[in-house]
Amino acid sequence: MSNVKRTYIGYDLGDGETIINVASLQEDAVRKSIGTLIKDVSMPDTNNAGQAIPTVFGYNQNNEVVFASTILIDPEEVRDIHVNFKRRPNDLLAKDITDERKVEIMCALANGWENAEKYSELCTSKMLEFKDSVTSFTNAVFEYPQLKKVLRDEASDSDEIVFCVGHPTRWNDFDVAVYEAILQTSILGKGSYEGKKSSMVLAAESRAAFLYVKDKAEASVLPKGTSALLIDVGSSTIDITAMASDSRNNQHNSGNNYLGARFFDFAILEKYISKLKRDEEDYRVYESTLKMNPQTNQALALACRTAKEKTFSVAAHKSIIQLIDLPPERVTLSDIEEIAAKTPVSDILRTYFDIPENELAAMGKKTWNELFREFLLNVKAELKAKNIKIGRIILTGSASKMSFVPGIISDIFKEVSQENLLNDVDPAKTISKGLALVGPSNEKSKGFQNDIEKLIENEVPAIIEKDVTKLADPLSGVIKDEIYNIAYRRIHEWKSGKFKTLNDMTAQIKNDCSESSLNAALRNNKEYNRVIKNWTVDVIGKDIAVKLKDICDKYGVQNLSVDNLNVMKVSTVTIDGVTFDPTKDIANAIAAILSVVAGVITTIVLPYVLGIIVVIISLFSESLAIWLLGILLAIPGYGWAILLGVAGIAVVTAAAKGGKEAKASLAKKIQKINLPQWVRNRMTDEKTKAELDKANIKAEIKESLLKPETKKKITSSISDALSTQIRRRTDDIKYVIESK
Repeated sequence: MSNVKRTYIGYDLGDGETIINVASLQEDAVRKSIGTLIKDVSMPDTNNAGQAIPTVFGYNQNNEVVFASTILIDPEEVRDIHVNFKRRPNDLLAKDITDERKVEIMCALANGWENAEKYSELCTSKMLEFKDSVTSFTNAVFEYPQLKKVLRDEASDSDEIVFCVGHPTRWNDFDVAVYEAILQTSILGKGSYEGKKSSMVLAAESRAAFLYVKDKAEASVLPKGTSALLIDVGSSTIDITAMASDSRNNQHNSGNNYLGARFFDFAILEKYISKLKRDEEDYRVYESTLKMNPQTNQALALACRTAKEKTFSVAAHKSIIQLIDLPPERVTLSDIEEIAAKTPVSDILRTYFDIPENELAAMGKKTWNELFREFLLNVKAELKAKNIKIGRIILTGSASKMSFVPGIISDIFKEVSQENLLNDVDPAKTISKGLALVGPSNEKSKGFQNDIEKLIENEVPAIIEKDVTKLADPLSGVIKDEIYNIAYRRIHEWKSGKFKTLNDMTAQIKNDCSESSLNAALRNNKEYNRVIKNWTVDVIGKDIAVKLKDICDKYGVQNLSVDNLNVMKVSTVTIDGVTFDPTKDIANAIAAILSVVAGVITTIVLPYVLGIIVVIISLFSESLAIWLLGILLAIPGYGWAILLGVAGIAVVTAAAKGGKEAKASLAKKIQKINLPQWVRNRMTDEKTKAELDKANIKAEIKESLLKPETKKKITSSISDALSTQIRRRTDDIKYVIESK
């Protein structure tokens, strides 16, 4: 390893609170515990190192960002207050979109947020507000003079700064991709910070918490054959992760994206306003204040949150809601316990947050305690189904300090002893300190990650381009069969009288074979999708897996077969005795990628084959007309009568004697006339097939598929989708390497 020294900044941007911790490590340093290297820093708005700040900001009269303390002290001077602005990106879309569309967007966002403008689903007012809030707050935090100086001093003898940012564990790949693209537009994605090279790493918050707790206590404290269960009770989400003792974080993930502690902040706010309404004078003051500053309710929500936090932090378990001229109100532990036990969660979330209606409907009128208990029972059942035994429970997230949280957990998981229910870790710092450890942990698998990136950048495109030759034959066969089916269908309709002339029928066949129509027909064709799936899974997936096995062998990850490493298959994998079960999300991701590949290939291939198809259809129509002409010429009575109706006796006679020009002229005229039924009936499926076979459609299409420009376009267009899946699936292996 090189002697590169890095400073790792753990940035826990929460929905309720935000905090930063720092760790430094020389790459080749030998260490038993990195925990001693983690340092607390003072956040903006505070003087105490290690104290989180509320995730709230606004703007003063000079258009400068101000934080929570200023807002609470002088709310009249603050505008545009942002409270609880961290949202799950999926909830901010213009509409529900398919998994296929999400893969497309993720591939585009991998190349920068500027590509978002191509997708109307992303350009919603809610999404743009989320982006602006995240970047404005993040920039203000890391540009805060005092904090900037501390970080500069910490990194003074480092070569690089690595920002390690957390995301809720239950956010899916799309959520994380959007979040990362947004963060890349902030100061964290500029590539340099305070004169140092910088980079950014995103990690699940549950993994960060586990790394920190693991660093604080040896893995041996876990009873043999058991796992640790991380329960992270955050402001907006609850994440639960079962992990083996060696820091792998994907044995089991579960969570709820909406059952967070922010519910209590706004339930307290509702209760406060309700009490104001009972006193005419107090409510008049409130309305007057609100009229002068529409941001009062945002500031008041912050005051309610602050009171809630203090209630669980001070020995007296009491606090005061205090904001400018509004009457103060005491908040006690029993008040919050009553809210947890009696207030329907959906009523509060519906009023104050943009939660999907189906999620609210599922909550019904249940209280927080009821929903939390129900959630934990479901988790326990899922763990039992996977035969995962819990030997230790670790509580993180500042909301885990609420007394009823460990109480309900203990009641559900009675088999875990009280000494193994860890609530003695400072929950506000757990994630940020763990994120500071994500960087050094990540370094242990850097070589593996670099080899994976080389595979993605160099070898995957070469594999795809080579394997296009294995797609050309079955794909051209499917397209040929689709054209045959179209021709048969339209010939039958012509025979039934739906089309007056062969020209009318030919025009319809050409329309059926237009780019949009044929694209839709192929996408709905089971055989087409089967061919694409077999090629993607059994050809490309297998060839990539062979390369992946070489990389795994290089880093000592044994007992993985080529089939295990096929990123386009859902398979259960056991590494070093730990089983990683596929999830529904992985199956959905594979289905989405297959759909993207199918769509990309039709979009790329059709422009190359449509010209060929149009010519073939025209020749097919002419061939039918010449064959019908032969039938009519062979019947001097009825047949000649039809021909004489469109041409003179001289032309018909010349055609009967074999004259090429006369035949060609009559064939063109036959395509324009309404032929009688007895003539139409002569056109059988066998004859239709024979005429189509003459065109050698499959060979023509196959040749176009094998053109270098076609292969290159297919390669470049589907590489991104497959690369996303490779990175996702190799995380399991990455964690194994980091745990050694």
